Amino acid sequence: MSIRTKIIGAIVATALVAPPAFAVEGSDGMHYTSASEGFYASIRVRFNSGPGDGDSAQIQNSSSRLGVQGTSEMSHGLEGFYRYETSLSTENGSAIGSTRLAYVGLRGGFGSFHLGSDWTNEYNWVYGATDIANVNSGNFAYNADYPGRGSRSVYYKSPDFNGLQVGFRAEMDGGNDNTHDTDPNGNEIADSELDSWALSGKYSFSGFTLAGMYLARPDFINVVADGGTVTDQVEDKTAWAIGGTYGQDNWNVAAWYGQNNASDYGYHYEAAGADPVANPAVNIKKSDETVFSIAGNVAIGKSGVYVVHETKENLLSQDDSATAFGVEYNFNSKSKSWIEYAGRDYDSNPGAEDYVTIGFRHDF
Repeated sequence: MSIRTKIIGAIVATALVAPPAFAVEGSDGMHYTSASEGFYASIRVRFNSGPGDGDSAQIQNSSSRLGVQGTSEMSHGLEGFYRYETSLSTENGSAIGSTRLAYVGLRGGFGSFHLGSDWTNEYNWVYGATDIANVNSGNFAYNADYPGRGSRSVYYKSPDFNGLQVGFRAEMDGGNDNTHDTDPNGNEIADSELDSWALSGKYSFSGFTLAGMYLARPDFINVVADGGTVTDQVEDKTAWAIGGTYGQDNWNVAAWYGQNNASDYGYHYEAAGADPVANPAVNIKKSDETVFSIAGNVAIGKSGVYVVHETKENLLSQDDSATAFGVEYNFNSKSKSWIEYAGRDYDSNPGAEDYVTIGFRHDF
C-alpha cells in the first residue's frame, strides 16, 4: 500500500469517527464541516446526453473532491492555516485522484501569505466571477494564460483597505511547464527559475466589485506540437484581464475581458520530414488572443437559474463561442441537482456538439 493511500485512508477514518460539526458555506460555494477547519467532501455525478462534452461516457464524475482544512492560533495576533484537497473518482475500482489544493500559510494584520497549490488570486478576483455553471464554465479562459489554480506557488493577499485589496503570486515549477533547459531541438537555452508572476487587485463598493490582473511568464518557449522543428524561441509572454461584478441578495451579474499578448512573438517552423529546399522554413506570426466572458444568476426560493456566455479569438484569429444555460434545485444546504444545456460554435473545432447534462451533488 502506497504512503499516499495510507494518508488518505487515515483522513477518511478520522473523519468517520470525529464528532459531527455544523455545516458552513465557504467562499467558493462548498459546504464545510466548520467555517475554519474540518473534513469535507463533495460527490458529484452527472448524466450527459452524448459525447458532445468531450467525454464518451454518458454517466461520469463531475469534479468530486475530498479535503481537510484547519487553523492554528499563534502569538502576536497571528494565525496559521492549511488545506489539502484531492479529486475523487466515482467509478468502481478507481483510485484517489490528483491533488487539487495543498498549502500552508500565515495570516495577520499584514494580510495573508502562503505556499503551495491554491486557487490563484487572479481567478478569485477577476475571471473566476463567471465560473458559475455546473459543467460548462471556463471553456476558453482557464489555461496557462488565465490559470484557475497555481502549483508550487507563493501567494500574498493584502488586508482590505476600505474595499481595496491587492495580491501577488509567483509560480516556480523549475522548468516543469513553460521553461526548459533545452528547446525542442535539444539546443541549450536560457532558463528562468521563475515560471510566472501575477499582480491582481480589486475594489468593492455598494454592491460593485471592479478587478484586474496582469500575468507575466518569463523565458516562455513557443513549442510546435505536430512533429515539426522550431528554432530557439524564448520570449517574455504576458496576459491581462479586467472585470466587474454587481450583485444583490438573490441575483448577480459578472463580466470580464482578457488579452493574451502573443503578437510580439512568432516561431520559425519547418514541417517534419519536409525537404528544406522545396519547403523552406516559415516564420509564423500570431495574433493576440482575446477572451470575453459574461454570466448571471438569480435565486428563486430553492431554485436557481444561471447563464454563461463566452467568446474567444484565438492565436490564429479563429472565433469560438459557447453558451451554457442551467437550472438547479437545492433540496437542502447540502444537496442539489441541476440540468444544463451547452451550445457551442467553434471555428477551431467545427465538430463540437451541443449537449445537455443532468447532475446531482451532495456536500458533507
